[in-house]
Amino acid sequence: MARSQPKKPGENPVRDQKGRFVKGNRANPTGAGGGRPLGSVSLTTRIKEALAADDDRKAKIFADALILQACKGNGTAIKAILDRVDGPVTQKLEAEISPDSRVFFESLQELAKTTRDAILQNQAVQDASERTLRVSSDENDH
Repeated sequence: MARSQPKKPGENPVRDQKGRFVKGNRANPTGAGGGRPLGSVSLTTRIKEALAADDDRKAKIFADALILQACKGNGTAIKAILDRVDGPVTQKLEAEISPDSRVFFESLQELAKTTRDAILQNQAVQDASERTLRVSSDENDH
């Protein structure tokens, strides 16, 4: 893989000739524009660690509170519990093409063909007009 030339003497190339980052260079070397600093811990990791502490005592308290909210009729709590117990609900879609639908699609295909033919015919007329204008212009120039 060919590497791009450094911008300044002694500076390492950042990208190759195809614009890809060369090996050994991070995609965001300055850290500007986003991302957590190296060594930081995500919120999800912190929550998991907190819930796992004290022999999962906090996790049990948290689960009990969620169950209590669901028993009080909180729809969000009910959905959260059901999604974790049974998995999220997936919606299956089925479609049947009736004879009426088939006629509609065949009509639509015929309309598309007719439209395409009209566009091609219009383009041929325009091309012929342009050729006629060029010939007339060439005759007038002589």
